[in-house]
Amino acid sequence: MSVNPMHADYPALLAEAMDVISEERFDVAAAAGRLEITMSQLTRLTRHEPAAFAAINAGRQDRGFPPLRS
Repeated sequence: MSVNPMHADYPALLAEAMDVISEERFDVAAAAGRLEITMSQLTRLTRHEPAAFAAINAGRQDRGFPPLRS
């Protein structure tokens, strides 16, 4: 999944990804599996939006997961 953050569909894709990540309790690997993409692809998608990436890492920290690398 390669989506330019300037693409019109990027906000919707990011919102869907964030919903799934949240539902999976910030287990990004599990979220990627549900979305049928790799963890690297999902991380790259979210990394384009600093606020989303920070929210994921905050959620991960709250649950004892290591932060994703930026």
